[in-house]
Amino acid sequence: MYNDIGKKIKTLAKVIAIISIVLMMGIGLIFMIRYLGVEDHYRNSLDLIIGLILFIVGPFLSWLSGFFIYGFGELIDKTCDIQAAVCDGKISGADTANREKRIKLDRMLKQGLITQEEYDKAMGEE
Repeated sequence: MYNDIGKKIKTLAKVIAIISIVLMMGIGLIFMIRYLGVEDHYRNSLDLIIGLILFIVGPFLSWLSGFFIYGFGELIDKTCDIQAAVCDGKISGADTANREKRIKLDRMLKQGLITQEEYDKAMGEE
């Protein structure tokens, strides 16, 4: 049920966006039909305004809010990919240690704490 949750969240984001777009347009139509379907002295112009806003702006906002849910699913997918790469040995602890050593030596060289010869010697020890 919770396997491959990132893809499920992304699918859910698409489904929710489509459903909410359809609902917003439907509710907007209901408001506009209600405005047109009553006699003149009972008409409320607010129904027309609300209907138009829901029909035009509602779908856009529904589509936009789906981005956040989809983005969350994408983050989970990428995190799982990174974890799989680390656990499968594609990224080893030695690579991480060497990268940290290189960053530390680069910083020391830029600050003038070590010479280029000392830097080269330390890098050669990897």
